[in-house]
Amino acid sequence: MLNEAAGLLVRSLRTQWAEEEGRRKVHDPFPLPVRWREAHTEVADHEPNVGRARAQAAPPPSALSGELADIAAVYQGVRSQRMVVLGRAGTGKTVLAVRLLLDLLGPPGHLPSRVPVFFSISSWNPTTTPLRRWMTQQLERDHPGLAEPLANAPSLAAALVDNELILPVLDGFDEIADGLHRPALRALNTETRMPLFLTSRTDEYAAAVRGTAVLSAAAVVELAGLELSDTADYLRRSSRRARDGTTAWDPVLERLREDPRHPASSHLSTVLRTPLMVALARDVYSNARDRTPADLLDVDRFGSPEALEDHLLDMFVPARYADEPAHRRELVPQWLGFLAGHLRRSRTTDLAWWRMGTDVNRRTRTWLVGLLGGLGFGLVDALIALPVNWLIYGYALPEAIGLSFLEALSFGAACGSGVALAHLFWGADAAAMPTRVRVRVPVSFSGGGWSRHRAATGVRGRFRQSVSRLGAGVLYGYVFSCLGFAVYIVLSTLALGAFDMGDWAETMRFHFSTSAVYLGLACGLTLALVAALEVPIDIDSAVSPSALLRTNRESVLARTLVFVLVLAVLGAVFFAVSIDVSALGLLVFVVIGGAGGGLLLIVGMTAWGQWICVVRVWLPLTGRLPWNVNAFLEDAQRRGVLRQSGAVYQFRHARLQDRLAEGYRPHR
Repeated sequence: MLNEAAGLLVRSLRTQWAEEEGRRKVHDPFPLPVRWREAHTEVADHEPNVGRARAQAAPPPSALSGELADIAAVYQGVRSQRMVVLGRAGTGKTVLAVRLLLDLLGPPGHLPSRVPVFFSISSWNPTTTPLRRWMTQQLERDHPGLAEPLANAPSLAAALVDNELILPVLDGFDEIADGLHRPALRALNTETRMPLFLTSRTDEYAAAVRGTAVLSAAAVVELAGLELSDTADYLRRSSRRARDGTTAWDPVLERLREDPRHPASSHLSTVLRTPLMVALARDVYSNARDRTPADLLDVDRFGSPEALEDHLLDMFVPARYADEPAHRRELVPQWLGFLAGHLRRSRTTDLAWWRMGTDVNRRTRTWLVGLLGGLGFGLVDALIALPVNWLIYGYALPEAIGLSFLEALSFGAACGSGVALAHLFWGADAAAMPTRVRVRVPVSFSGGGWSRHRAATGVRGRFRQSVSRLGAGVLYGYVFSCLGFAVYIVLSTLALGAFDMGDWAETMRFHFSTSAVYLGLACGLTLALVAALEVPIDIDSAVSPSALLRTNRESVLARTLVFVLVLAVLGAVFFAVSIDVSALGLLVFVVIGGAGGGLLLIVGMTAWGQWICVVRVWLPLTGRLPWNVNAFLEDAQRRGVLRQSGAVYQFRHARLQDRLAEGYRPHR
């Protein structure tokens, strides 16, 4: 089973990262020649350790220099299979890591002995999470099918990691939170036999080495800057030609060659030594109609290389959105700036849809959940109660409208208060993680994914899980129902005093002893039944932020449907044992409770519900994001502003993220 899972993982990674290379135009018109050389000895281990040489034995020769296309061969020539790539910002470390990953994955049909997996290491906290456990968590997040439990392992992902079938390609050591670089290096040194590939900015890695030790048995190389000849050919071939065959870059490149010591030439030549800046210069100027590359030689506007770099970063997003209407072009940098600021405050580079609402404080989120939950429940109640009160109970229309409105207001306020409190105490943190399972009714109990999942978890394990959820669901449902009914009765007594409310104490007794028990059992049985029907997402399912969002929506709606069915069956049972409720009253209760209760569970206790409340409603309402957030993120990925890394998005480069965050100005 592990080989099958590894094969499916290889296929998924090959597709994902090949598409990412295409979006970044790595091969258009040709790959920039990222070159490297052996780093200084003070940041590298002894050659015999890198070569795994025995005591007093000569280390095997190694060639630690090359270009982009050589990276796989050079890495495989390092006997320890441990390598560090250093370079300043924008020198092509991530491009090199992706190229290594694709070369090691090989052509379709090839299964490497270890599956190279790209990990953005910025989110790792080595003081709280061991490396292998963190890798397992990342695999389960980005490939939910690998969360499937096995009889002898917590999950497929854990089995792949523990059986040395994963080769971690760790990108962005420098992006780990301040204060954690040294603990991270110490943690990596506890895994001395684990092959790995690590990238980092030079200064941050050197500082960590000075404070601890070198990465044991690791070869260390440093990226070199581009030559003017490489840059000139690339920019010329990526530009539109005029009738005489020249391009807009020709006079600029000629100036750089003929007068290299002029401040303008010196500044621009310095900037164009990194692949990131060359790519930005191409995007911003190569085919632009309203600006020319000669602008970059204006020393009055750009008095330093840093000013030029900031200008290219600032112009990249407008260039990528040049085909959008003017008003939207003005808003896009603000929306992206909010997202970049959110990542900066979260100290990560991973833009996860289920965490995007955490920028809104907990009090506001709780208020929002209660408001939307209450409005939704009240609307369901009013739409059902009005025709019942008017057509069946015989109230005059004005009186039916008033009665239904006040009833909906009371129920809505009660349920909104209840779900807000439940979210505050139980769901505010739990709702942040998306589900990695689907609810599936097994067509056959002897084959397929459901059968494998049942065999992996065991009958006893499934039974314990169902019983545990049953108890938690009954308790949650009963407490929530009692709280809601108490608020409802108080509000109804105050609002409907003119109507016949019956005996207050008798009403309380009935709700607490019967209705709350009924809803508590419904919640408990729903969770227990769902636990029995859950299966992990298929291993070979497409993995992307949108796909995971879609899976969560389907899973949440399936749970809601189960809740409505359980509520209906329990209602029939309660009616059969002769509760003092009419058949019509019970039917209305089931419909309102099922639809409204399901809505409350979605809004208050699920990652998808929080996404709807906060990200799809509140953030657009306050101008921080567009209304169709998911389409905006997908479009940003297509335009090369964002990249996909498994189930999350990332900005194309950390410097772009930082620059957008710095330029963000919240609406007042």
